[in-house]
Amino acid sequence: MRFITRDKSLKWVKSDCFEFRQESQIQGGKKIMDMTTTDPVRDELIRENQNFRELVQKHQNYEKRLTELAGLTYPNDDELLEESTIKKKKLLIKDEIYALMQDYSKSH
Repeated sequence: MRFITRDKSLKWVKSDCFEFRQESQIQGGKKIMDMTTTDPVRDELIRENQNFRELVQKHQNYEKRLTELAGLTYPNDDELLEESTIKKKKLLIKDEIYALMQDYSKSH
């Protein structure tokens, strides 16, 4: 999935979004998580763990909102702050998702 985001100079550029994958890949300096690939641990947790499902849903909602914000031609200060805040929250959730997946892998 591709979306528009800002680079360091605050210009709008195309970049890869985060998608879920058990093992991260590096592409263009960013980690990519791929929800489209089959991952037995992720699939099992989605089926059995309500907390995991909620985290995945939050991550997807944050990604959707970031895509909306990226589509703004001239974002205001509140929107820029929201974008920054969402990115941080999304990263924290991704870390929680990976921790749950790792714990599950070790215990099964």
